[in-house]
Amino acid sequence: MAEIALAIAVVALIVLVWAAWRIAALERGLKDPAAALTPLLEEKHRAMLTDLHTGLTQQGDRLGRHLTDSSERLSAKIDQRLDQIAGKVDERLDEGFKKTNETFVNVMQRLATIDEAQKKIESLTGSVVSLQELLGDKRSRGAFGEVQLEALVRNVLPPMAFELQYTLSNGMRVDCALRLPPPTGLVTVDSKFPLENYHRMFDRETDQAERALAQKQFKADIRKHVDDIARKYIIAGETSIMDRDDVTPQALRLAGGRVEHYGAPVEPGNLLLLGYLDELPVLGAPGCVRSRDVNIVDLLLPRLLAGERVTRRDIVELGHGGLLG
Repeated sequence: MAEIALAIAVVALIVLVWAAWRIAALERGLKDPAAALTPLLEEKHRAMLTDLHTGLTQQGDRLGRHLTDSSERLSAKIDQRLDQIAGKVDERLDEGFKKTNETFVNVMQRLATIDEAQKKIESLTGSVVSLQELLGDKRSRGAFGEVQLEALVRNVLPPMAFELQYTLSNGMRVDCALRLPPPTGLVTVDSKFPLENYHRMFDRETDQAERALAQKQFKADIRKHVDDIARKYIIAGETSIMDRDDVTPQALRLAGGRVEHYGAPVEPGNLLLLGYLDELPVLGAPGCVRSRDVNIVDLLLPRLLAGERVTRRDIVELGHGGLLG
């Protein structure tokens, strides 16, 4: 019993000692709470830092992988885009080179054409100079005119409608004779014409006095040419005047004369030409010599020989009520 009581007393003593120590510890804790919390806070701080470090490490790893993937995708897209751009550039360069080559070929062809044209121009220049030298001589100019006249007539008319170097009934030879349907009949063509004074008349390098003198001499040349044609080629019953622009009326106007009237209400004689060279009457009446009927020559020639100046009105009045006189 005593031993049990002793044991209980010992246990009680131990409990009291432990309680006293615990109370003392609590008192110390109450007296210095920071000292008691410091280890706990440090432990928690270390744990937080550890967690933060672990989280940052994991986030960094994720970001690194994401950046790596994005970089790879971006590099692939850039490479693909660069390949497309390079393909486009190569295509454009090839197209540009092709066009440049075609342009160069065209330019070379044009240059070759221009060079050929230049050679032709130089040849033509030489031909023109030779032609000028040829036309400077009257005989050469006449021969050249005959050749040109022959080429022109052969290209326009059938062979039976003309004859070159035709001999008229008076023995004169004309450069070309055109056989036209009646009442026009035979029309003679002379390929030669006075040229020197004509050129001098329009030469701007000469003064006004020389041009006026050339014009006067040109009129004299035309008058002489008209007289020569009238004497050689205009033959009653063989040649005729076709219209106001035929050789005879043009020569009359160039010589300083004028056409009073062309045509008449009389048959034969409807192709009448009446003009005046100063006061000298010029009468053309093709076909009248072939008719024994009263014609325009019978009606006008006596009045002209009497010195009367026949006018257009006089000729028009030959028609009575629209009928031929």
